[in-house]
Amino acid sequence: MTKALKTYSQEKIDLPFDENVLLGKVADSSIKIYRNDFRAYVSFASTKEKILDPTTFVNWKDDLITNTKASPKTINRMLSCVRKIILEASCLGKIGKSLAEKFEQISRIKENQLKTV
Repeated sequence: MTKALKTYSQEKIDLPFDENVLLGKVADSSIKIYRNDFRAYVSFASTKEKILDPTTFVNWKDDLITNTKASPKTINRMLSCVRKIILEASCLGKIGKSLAEKFEQISRIKENQLKTV
């Protein structure tokens, strides 16, 4: 049985922010989703420098498309979660606004971008 999503290691990486930047800004029931999606991205990226590199975000998107059976809606939700955390970190002054804008410019996926098996 193939998993819809890959499991990544959960090494601790020292960032100037984490998914908790959204506490009080999104529903408590949504925090778990944001946390899981952000941690999947952090684990994929593996270093602070890569986490904050929009190219790594594009590579993660491509990895989700190519190497998982996740639906476009699931992948777009994951991308959106990471974008929202990055944007909120920027609003709080934890990272630069121009960096957050670069993450925002990365497109969502469309159904025809998925690998067919």
